[in-house]
Formats: sequence, structure tokens, C-alpha cells
Amino acid sequence: MLKAELKDLMKLTIGRNHTGIKDSTVPVVYRNPNKKKCKSGSGKSKYETSNYNKRMRTRRSEIRQICYNNFQIGKMSSITLTFDPNIDEINTTDLDSTHKEFDKFIKRMNHYFDDFIYIATFSRQCNGNWHYHMICNIDDTISEQEIQKIWSMGMIKKKIIDDEKYFKNGMNYLIKNLDSIRDELKGRSGYKRSRNAMTDIVIDLDKADEQTADELCEKIMQSQKVWITYQTEKSIGIMKRYIDEYTGEMSEFVDFDRELSDELKNKGYESLMIKSTSYSIDYRFIELLPPLKIAVCKKQATPKIE
Repeated sequence: MLKAELKDLMKLTIGRNHTGIKDSTVPVVYRNPNKKKCKSGSGKSKYETSNYNKRMRTRRSEIRQICYNNFQIGKMSSITLTFDPNIDEINTTDLDSTHKEFDKFIKRMNHYFDDFIYIATFSRQCNGNWHYHMICNIDDTISEQEIQKIWSMGMIKKKIIDDEKYFKNGMNYLIKNLDSIRDELKGRSGYKRSRNAMTDIVIDLDKADEQTADELCEKIMQSQKVWITYQTEKSIGIMKRYIDEYTGEMSEFVDFDRELSDELKNKGYESLMIKSTSYSIDYRFIELLPPLKIAVCKKQATPKIE
């Protein structure tokens, strides 16, 4: 692969476990069709299912990115948090209520530990109560009893993730929880995470200065292996606008023409589909990634165990 070809591909995705290169171009042609006033939300509903499926794929990808980029096998834990069904002051079947208690728990964890990082999903138990599954950077120096004391809302189970198989199983279990409640997640965040949890670094080579782009391309050229991850076809989208008859506000949505219009032909398009290829390489940009952190007890803040 030549340097010029790399710059044309444009987008570089950097993680601890992979480096990807792909075309960042989104084939959208802008136009204002001067449509008549229509009801709010018109033109969006027919893409609701496909858009939500895309959102779920993004959530799964983000969970994997956070797991790979923030945690180290042997120095990370899988923790399950459940609610005591006999707690009367909390409706454990209401997600808003249990989220509030989980958020309080995270605040207490940040009070007791420096550099605490986590990713968590949630699902219902057989009795309808919500419970949480979390992967975090807690190692074996912090006991299950200490976490139990901080949680205080029910039982917990903590296990050190000490091999690759258990790491992948734990990550996939988070995703399984996400998928099990997909219909209940509409309009909500699909998972909980630390604000400082790192996802993949994305660099657009066409937007970077020439020197930076050249340096990145030179390092990519050092790769011993380059392989195609996947190939897709992108539909040419048309950005359309309409006026909400109730608010008077202008809104936009992407529509996809079924036929190659004269407008698209005049812009140089020969087909409604554009092929896109994504590559992976074996070079790792470790120098661009921050060091991994392990949660450590703050002095004089460790919870007392009775």
C-alpha cells in the first residue's frame, strides 16, 4: 500500500489491540428541496429501525473499545452488583431509581480510590429487579468485602480477570446484557462508564497537518501485515430539509434516492452505491496511548471492614 493511498483512505483508528485504516468519506449531497410544511418527525420514521440497529452496533463497539483500552489482564475485576429485594425505600424494578443508587456507588468508589475506571451494563433478574455487571481496574489488593461495604445495597460478586478467555467472556457478557434489554434502552444510554475511560483514537489524515500525516504514514508503512477487515457499499445520501409546522424550525434528515437523479449525475456520480474498504495492520501506535492505570486506595479513605 502506497503512502498516497493511505492519505486517500484518510481515517486512522488506534487502539491497544488493533490499528485500522478506512475511508472516512460519507457520501452525502446537500440540497434544499423547498418542501412544504409537514408534521414534526416526518421523513424520519422509515429509518427508525435501521438507525437504532446502527446505534446498538455503536454501543457494542464502544464497550469493546473501553475494555481493550483501559484494562490489563491480571489487574482488573468483574463485579456483579445486586439489590436486596427487602429494601423498601428503593423501587428495584425501576431503572431510574437503580441508576441513582448506582451513580451514588460510583461517587463513593471515586472517593475511596484514585484512578478508578469502569464500564457497566445492566439487565433484569428473573424477579424483575435490575442488577449491574461491571468490569473495572480493581486488582486483587482490593477485597470483595471492601467493595461490598461501599455498595451496601445488596450482594456483590467480585472476580479477578486473569486470562484472555475470561476477559473476552466478561466483555461479551456486558454486550449480552445490553442486547437483552434493547427495547427498554430506546431514549436511554446503553451503559455506564467512567468519564475518563478511553476509547479508540481516531485521526483523519486529510485533516492533519502534512508533517503529522507523513509521520503517521511512514509508521504505517513499517507494518509487516496488512489485511482487509471488511468491505461495504455505501448508499449516496441526500440531505433534505423541512419546516416543522408547529415550531417553525428547520430540520434536516438524510434520505436515499432510489434512482440516480440528474443532480447526482451532474455532480459526477455514476452509481447510487460507493464501495468502501477497511484495513487492519499489525503496527501498534503505543507511543500515542496513555499508560494503563490501576485503582489505588486513597490514604485515610479506605472503608472500614467490620
